[in-house]
Amino acid sequence: MTTHSPKVVTVFGTAQTQPGDADYAEALLMGRLLAEAGYAVTTGGYYGAMEAISRGAKEAGGFTRGITMTIFDPRPANQWVDDEEKVLDFFIRLEKLIYTADAYVVLRGGIGTLTELGLTWSLLQTNSIARKPLVLVGDHWAGLFTAFRDHCIIRPRDYELITLVRTPAEAAAHIQKALAR
Repeated sequence: MTTHSPKVVTVFGTAQTQPGDADYAEALLMGRLLAEAGYAVTTGGYYGAMEAISRGAKEAGGFTRGITMTIFDPRPANQWVDDEEKVLDFFIRLEKLIYTADAYVVLRGGIGTLTELGLTWSLLQTNSIARKPLVLVGDHWAGLFTAFRDHCIIRPRDYELITLVRTPAEAAAHIQKALAR
């Protein structure tokens, strides 16, 4: 009998949110929905949205992976991570988060999240990685993309590499549909 590893969804989001915050609740729901759909989730492994994603997935019976860094030692991974991989720095971490995923979800975040989004989008745009779903969750992304269209030089076809959705449920549904193809 052959066993199949579940498809992996990497989720990017802020470390700054805490239990009780709307962003934490959204990440918790996102993790739960991905696990219920049968996906393993990978995050940066620490706190905030990373913790919420992992917690939501674990509470739904899913598998979680965290890519942490030695530069933050002795800071441990959050308690909801099943498999921690500790790497040297941000560059290796980004590589692991991006190259091991079958799809990507981007939640609200700061500079780190924008870096993860920008690199993932660029790798998709240059065909450096195979075409995979890149889904941004929340109404706040629309304003940023309006600014991109107004102030950046980005081809219309490159915007097609990203799907903007309002809710975690829409993100999970989009990923399921895209990965079923």
